[in-house]
Amino acid sequence: MRTLLLVLVLTLSAPHLSSITQYCDGWKEGYKEGWCYGIYACATPMIPMCPMVRMNESASSYKDGYNRGFKQGDFDRRNNNY
Repeated sequence: MRTLLLVLVLTLSAPHLSSITQYCDGWKEGYKEGWCYGIYACATPMIPMCPMVRMNESASSYKDGYNRGFKQGDFDRRNNNY
């Protein structure tokens, strides 16, 4: 019975995990672009963990993750938060 319940939970959560992956992929790329915005030959720092999705964002949206990552990367570089 426990095995069946575990399989059911994993099966139902799999689509949600893949949508979060899209958001986090956008976050990573956006952070790098934001950090290096306007800088030639830029070396990006270690990228912070992907944040939780906000209420007005979609977990399946690469664009939402990218936009948030870009803003955060630009902010961190300007304020030396690395």
